[in-house]
Amino acid sequence: MQVQRQPYNRYKRPPDRSLITTAAAAGSRLPYVSSPSAGRARSLLERWRQSLISAMPFLGSKELLQRIGYTCFLIALARIGAFIPIPEIDPGFLPQSFVGDPMAELFGEGLELPANILMLGLGPFINASILVSLFSSVKDFPGNKHLRELAKDGRVGQAAIRGIISWLATAFAAYMGATKSIELLPFALVKKQFITLTMLTLMAGSCILSWISDEVERAGLGDGVSLIICLGILGNYAKVVEHAATVLAANKVSIWTLLQAALGYVVLVLASVYATRIELRLPLIYYKARKSKSFSASIRGGEAAMDRKRSRTAPDSDYLPIRINPNGMTPLLLASFLFYGVPSVVGAFSPTAGAVLGAWYNAPSFPFAYGVVVFLGEFVDLGGGSAKSISDYLSVYQAGIKSVSPGEATEKYLNRLGRQTRTWGGVLVASLAVAALLFDRLCTKHIGTSLGSLNLLLIVGFITSTLRQVSSLVQLPALERTLQRERDILQTMSASGERPPEGDTEAQQPQLLGTGL
Repeated sequence: MQVQRQPYNRYKRPPDRSLITTAAAAGSRLPYVSSPSAGRARSLLERWRQSLISAMPFLGSKELLQRIGYTCFLIALARIGAFIPIPEIDPGFLPQSFVGDPMAELFGEGLELPANILMLGLGPFINASILVSLFSSVKDFPGNKHLRELAKDGRVGQAAIRGIISWLATAFAAYMGATKSIELLPFALVKKQFITLTMLTLMAGSCILSWISDEVERAGLGDGVSLIICLGILGNYAKVVEHAATVLAANKVSIWTLLQAALGYVVLVLASVYATRIELRLPLIYYKARKSKSFSASIRGGEAAMDRKRSRTAPDSDYLPIRINPNGMTPLLLASFLFYGVPSVVGAFSPTAGAVLGAWYNAPSFPFAYGVVVFLGEFVDLGGGSAKSISDYLSVYQAGIKSVSPGEATEKYLNRLGRQTRTWGGVLVASLAVAALLFDRLCTKHIGTSLGSLNLLLIVGFITSTLRQVSSLVQLPALERTLQRERDILQTMSASGERPPEGDTEAQQPQLLGTGL
């Protein structure tokens, strides 16, 4: 086979090599033309990315990923501090009384090292917060009126209340640090100025944990106090599981008993999830028109499509959610502080009285007394939207509760409804607490070890509240896209010389979602 050669054309201009040489010398890059295979690869990667985001929606939110990363950093910081010992103390020589304090699990004290710089945990700040909440709830307290006025002043009032809590927490930290220093003094390697230095170290450690808690609430994920408490509980949960496995292997428990224990554990988890997620939905009505006749034909068509979509989703979107259990599992902390913290404080002054109070934990009536305190703790105001603020919010956006007059009538209705929901929420959480304590006693009797069911309720409460925040952050990109479409409609109207309708609450006001007592 002969190959035909093209005749040489002496008039054809050769390629300009100087441009390539100049571009290479200047460090620039020549235009890149992608091949079909590269385009298919990018398309495949994009489909994989979309599938991954569909399976895990939180990957599509940049803010959520930043919050997760910052929260992991703060968790690592708190865990590292739990392994730093107090100066001049050898943890190996400490007695068993410094290990296994029940308040350590509840208030986030690190027990990996018995005497560490975070030994006080969040106890001082939790005590101060509880004290301020109780003072604001007691009408006969002299500062009750001032605290209630500060609570109504918005951010300025909340900042003032946080300042009061900080000063009280500092006093609690000084007292608790001095008490712990005196207890550790016999085991100090160098006793000179040990009490002063140890007290300041413990106060600084408690302040560090408080800062971590504030940072989690500001730029992290979840509630800071609950996160640190759950870290303290989870840090010891592995030991509980290991001890339970050892006891079960030694006692040779029957399979039927183990199945009953597992079933009770699962029922407690499901009931706690239900208690934290149940809510009452009040239908809303709007007092202004939602669309205007001055729209152009194209805009009216878009509005009609949006109205049809909105009419399909109205039963699930236009409502005011009222949580049946607004305080979550926080009443468990209040009851634990009373039943576990008070004997510790009393025991510092009178060991005999502290031992008597501590012996009551094994009494048959203890679970029911604990449940009564949990029920009363549900009525302690721990923040959240008040009835007046919600009524004012509805009035601003020209919305109201169906079959309820706006203004003062709405406020009275929400107050009455809030008392009812807190009552039923308190009954629900108190029943869970009593059931958890009785379940642990049954496990101790038939299996030989407790499963820490009360701590399980706290962990589930924290996880559900965190998932609620994650869900709201995942929905932010969709909300931003909706707002951007509304801005585009307004820009189109401005370009066509039309004015936005004054009564259009859709274009000027956000939809009322996620507000509750």
